[in-house]
Amino acid sequence: MKYLYYALYLFDVKIAHVQDFYPPIITVTGTMAFLIGALCYSIVNVFEDGIEGHQYPYYSLIVALSVSLILYKILYDYYKKREAKLLKEMKHKPLWVKIISIVGSLCFIVLVVKLWMFEGMSDLYQFIKQQLFLK
Repeated sequence: MKYLYYALYLFDVKIAHVQDFYPPIITVTGTMAFLIGALCYSIVNVFEDGIEGHQYPYYSLIVALSVSLILYKILYDYYKKREAKLLKEMKHKPLWVKIISIVGSLCFIVLVVKLWMFEGMSDLYQFIKQQLFLK
């Protein structure tokens, strides 16, 4: 999680320049909460898709937003105390560790978006189900 935080922090500070308007911790923890919420929501959707004739309840969006807001608050409180220490620690890491952390975080973000937005979790579930149980 600290490498994901560092990669998002670098994006916000170096590319988006959010520090001119408000502290970067706000967008970084918000993005992390959204990614974790989207990953959990895609897992729940896989199991709900398996129920025949199931329609998503109207409150499912409210539940997902509530979980993301709670995660945001937890992550914000956690990183508020540890942000300076984490950035100082990452400053002294070798360049190859920084590059690997940024690339790994980017892969994680792309994977979560793929699993959430493009029915990737359902495809993965069907593939595993066919490989394990239909042989």
